[in-house]
Amino acid sequence: WIFLSHQVGAALAAILGGWIHDLTGSYSWAFISAAFLAFIAAGFSLAIREEPVTKAPAATGVPVHSKV
Repeated sequence: WIFLSHQVGAALAAILGGWIHDLTGSYSWAFISAAFLAFIAAGFSLAIREEPVTKAPAATGVPVHSKV
Protein backbone atom coordinates (compact mmCIF):
# COMPACT_ATOMS: atom_id res chain seq x y z
CA TRP A 1 0.00 0.00 0.00
CA ILE A 2 2.89 2.35 0.66
CA PHE A 3 4.23 2.01 -2.88
CA LEU A 4 0.77 2.44 -4.39
CA SER A 5 0.06 5.61 -2.42
CA HIS A 6 3.47 6.99 -3.36
CA GLN A 7 2.86 6.43 -7.07
CA VAL A 8 -0.64 7.91 -6.94
CA GLY A 9 0.70 10.92 -5.05
CA ALA A 10 3.53 11.39 -7.55
CA ALA A 11 1.12 11.27 -10.48
CA LEU A 12 -1.27 13.73 -8.86
CA ALA A 13 1.57 16.04 -7.86
CA ALA A 14 2.78 16.28 -11.45
CA ILE A 15 -0.70 17.01 -12.79
CA LEU A 16 -1.72 19.40 -10.02
CA GLY A 17 1.65 21.16 -10.04
CA GLY A 18 1.25 21.93 -13.73
CA TRP A 19 -2.34 23.03 -13.19
CA ILE A 20 -1.27 25.39 -10.39
CA HIS A 21 1.47 26.79 -12.62
CA ASP A 22 -1.04 27.39 -15.41
CA LEU A 23 -3.37 29.19 -12.99
CA THR A 24 -0.83 31.34 -11.18
CA GLY A 25 2.14 31.53 -13.57
CA SER A 26 4.43 30.33 -10.78
CA TYR A 27 5.35 27.11 -9.04
CA SER A 28 5.40 28.81 -5.62
CA TRP A 29 1.99 27.54 -4.48
CA ALA A 30 2.77 24.07 -5.75
CA PHE A 31 5.94 23.96 -3.64
CA ILE A 32 4.20 25.47 -0.62
CA SER A 33 1.42 22.89 -0.78
CA ALA A 34 3.97 20.08 -1.28
CA ALA A 35 5.89 21.26 1.80
CA PHE A 36 2.67 21.40 3.81
CA LEU A 37 1.74 17.85 2.79
CA ALA A 38 5.28 16.67 3.57
CA PHE A 39 4.99 18.02 7.12
CA ILE A 40 1.66 16.26 7.55
CA ALA A 41 3.18 13.00 6.25
CA ALA A 42 6.11 13.41 8.65
CA GLY A 43 3.65 13.79 11.52
CA PHE A 44 1.87 10.61 10.50
CA SER A 45 5.20 8.80 10.25
CA LEU A 46 6.23 9.93 13.72
CA ALA A 47 2.90 8.76 15.12
CA ILE A 48 3.53 5.16 14.06
CA ARG A 49 4.34 3.01 17.07
CA GLU A 50 6.59 0.04 16.60
CA GLU A 51 5.89 -3.11 18.52
CA PRO A 52 8.87 -4.61 20.35
CA VAL A 53 10.65 -7.30 18.41
CA THR A 54 10.52 -10.67 20.11
CA LYS A 55 12.99 -13.37 19.29
CA ALA A 56 11.68 -16.66 17.99
CA PRO A 57 12.22 -19.61 20.32
CA ALA A 58 15.35 -21.59 19.62
CA ALA A 59 14.80 -24.48 17.28
CA THR A 60 15.08 -27.89 18.87
CA GLY A 61 15.58 -30.97 16.83
CA VAL A 62 18.39 -32.45 14.83
CA PRO A 63 21.78 -30.90 15.67
CA VAL A 64 23.64 -29.23 12.84
CA HIS A 65 26.55 -31.70 13.00
CA SER A 66 24.22 -34.72 12.76
CA LYS A 67 24.44 -37.07 9.78
CA VAL A 68 20.71 -37.71 9.62
